[in-house]
Amino acid sequence: MDKKEYLEILAEQIRYKKALPMIEKELEDHMEDQKKDFLASGMTEKEAEAAAVMEMGDPVSVGVDMDRIHRPKMAWGLILLTGALYLAGMIFRYLLYDRSGLGIYIANSWVYYVLAFVVMIGVCYVDYSRIGEKARELTVGLFLILMAGIWFGGTVVNGSVGWISVGGMMILNVRVLVYLFLPLYGAILYRYRGQGYEVIWKAIVWMLPAVVVVFYANSLMLALLLCVFSMVIFLYAVSCDWFRVKKKRVYFGTVSAVLILPVLYAGMVWKFGALYQKERLQMLLPPYGEEISAVMEPLRSAAANSHMVGSSAQAMKGLEMYGDRDFLFTYILSFCGILTAVLFISLIAVLLFYLLKHTLRQRNQAGRIMGLGCTVVLVGRLVIYLLGNLGLQPYGDGYCPFLSTGGSSAVVTGILLGLLFSIYRYQNIAKEPKKSRTKQICL
Repeated sequence: MDKKEYLEILAEQIRYKKALPMIEKELEDHMEDQKKDFLASGMTEKEAEAAAVMEMGDPVSVGVDMDRIHRPKMAWGLILLTGALYLAGMIFRYLLYDRSGLGIYIANSWVYYVLAFVVMIGVCYVDYSRIGEKARELTVGLFLILMAGIWFGGTVVNGSVGWISVGGMMILNVRVLVYLFLPLYGAILYRYRGQGYEVIWKAIVWMLPAVVVVFYANSLMLALLLCVFSMVIFLYAVSCDWFRVKKKRVYFGTVSAVLILPVLYAGMVWKFGALYQKERLQMLLPPYGEEISAVMEPLRSAAANSHMVGSSAQAMKGLEMYGDRDFLFTYILSFCGILTAVLFISLIAVLLFYLLKHTLRQRNQAGRIMGLGCTVVLVGRLVIYLLGNLGLQPYGDGYCPFLSTGGSSAVVTGILLGLLFSIYRYQNIAKEPKKSRTKQICL
């Protein structure tokens, strides 16, 4: 039996045909190594190939084993946990509305939770490597769509163009949709493996689409946050030895930029900015202005006066001012008790921990960096949300997986989780995206 016939018989045993190219290459490489050894021992070309094929074993048995390994695998346990968390979030929101009458339940909230789960499952069945191959095109497309939406349908709310309106209805939250840039940013960095210091300016250029969008939306703090998230992804890529650079120099430069840029911006606003910009900046810096302190104090009080189990009348005082804003965690603390709130957050943390752990163990480097882009957003937003709900920092936008409401939040969470489950599903199948054949100086 020659090599071609062996591979044909083996291919008949593989049910997931997308895995065939990777399996055939793996086996051909192994047979070539065996063939070289036999040639070195004095065999002829034909004898060495026949011996290498025989060394591989029965093609049917090997094919069955390969079929078992190289096929999509669903993380059903984590998917069920995700569904349970969506259901719990929906139940909490309904029960708290029923008990408190504070207006924190939106009539169609259940639609958003169901939408998030459906989007997640849909994205899970998409081969993430195909998304990675088109990361630059998708980044440019998302940028143009959001900018067009801001220019032609942007709606100003509290001085920020954070929503895109269609037909007079605010339907897209720009400050949430921009998080979709981050897994794409990781995939773009992957394509520059092997390059030198020129990768630094390329990393900065591809950071700009998300930052420009939120600058146009007049959300400075979110722009800084996106820069920090992007730099975390970039530093991880550097730590993986993807680029021909001195790692310590890049670490120092990147961390310095993270620390210096906010200070420089604050100085420019203080020196050259308009009066309202200076007042806004002063409110954001400790000691916080009266307006922000008035918002933070009831949240701190609710956290401090919550009971371990059950509701606390003292903790509920002052929460009426928040209405239907995204302070669901604070409501859970006040109405259900600390144990219930901690259990719910712990389950979210367990899910994100396992997803992050699996992401960092990926053999496929493209999957690893794209998964990191997703988990940086989900973990980072969870931490920021909790700090805001506990009154430990000024509250910004309320996006948080499983806890925030709205269709945009649902879609973004569904896409990010779906990408992570896609990486898990195709871990033994997806090939490394092809490197661009264009010159390295090109973006």
